[in-house]
Amino acid sequence: MRNKLLMKTITAAIAVLMIIFAAGCGSTLLTRPQPLAGVPTHLITGECEISVDGEQITVSGTTDIMDGAQIHVSVVAQNGMVIDHNIFTKNGDEISRTFTISADKYEGVKQITGYITCAPSMYGAQPQNVIDAYGKKFEQIDVETKDNIWNNDGIVVLFASETIDIQ
Repeated sequence: MRNKLLMKTITAAIAVLMIIFAAGCGSTLLTRPQPLAGVPTHLITGECEISVDGEQITVSGTTDIMDGAQIHVSVVAQNGMVIDHNIFTKNGDEISRTFTISADKYEGVKQITGYITCAPSMYGAQPQNVIDAYGKKFEQIDVETKDNIWNNDGIVVLFASETIDIQ
């Protein structure tokens, strides 16, 4: 009886390892776009906050991303769904967008997080001066690891607020 249980456990472990190995064989590692040699990099900093006042949610913060860049400000629910957002052209380091809580968008939402993001082309084409400075995939942006992610689009500068409860 004990040998049968041991054999079943070993067989199950081998099957799990084979599945993990098979799933990993076709995938490739997505690497961060690297700065071009001899081209200056730009350090980007910023912060994001979120607040609720009655039926108004305000996502605000600062960033020194160059003026003229396309910025995306969003409110994200506890399940990861974007429930409200705004895309605009940055003008000045202070950023603030206010969203109205509406029953159709916020039904079932218990917690929210605010985000201020900037990406090479996810929110529309960046102006040529932004691409000239930061690179086609924002590879010339030097940001702290906690303030960026990358995908096939390139480097995404991301500032997140604390998560807050709404009721």
